[in-house]
Amino acid sequence: MQKLFKRKMVFIPLIAAALGLIIASTVFATTMIIVPGKVNVIVASYDIQLYSNASYTQELTSVTWTDLVQGADRSSKTIYIKNTGNTDITVTANLISPPEGLLLKNNTIDVPKNGGGQMNLTLGASSTTTPNAYNLSIEFESAPVFANP
Repeated sequence: MQKLFKRKMVFIPLIAAALGLIIASTVFATTMIIVPGKVNVIVASYDIQLYSNASYTQELTSVTWTDLVQGADRSSKTIYIKNTGNTDITVTANLISPPEGLLLKNNTIDVPKNGGGQMNLTLGASSTTTPNAYNLSIEFESAPVFANP
């Protein structure tokens, strides 16, 4: 009788640990948002060019992000922007038709005429974003910078 009691006492902690792992993995799995490794980049303005390096030699056509956790931001992705026009511009990056709660931060910079700049984009997901695999595109647009009178 005493051996049977000892065996039950050994199995109870093992069963509790296994249940804990199952519950933890289920909670973790339901808080992930799967974002494709490749996010398309669209240049909507003729006076800018996008690059993945500071020397402006590698044109950018996509940005790679890893999975996002709901309610958390991922590390920034640096985009180098070259202004090929003859006026100072403001460049804005926006997600095209994003799902609710998925947003782009640090998405506006000023770039001087015939100059360059860098944008450090951060992709974030709110706690209400539905976990899924999303096909995303980012559109970059420019507008002239007007001096305040």
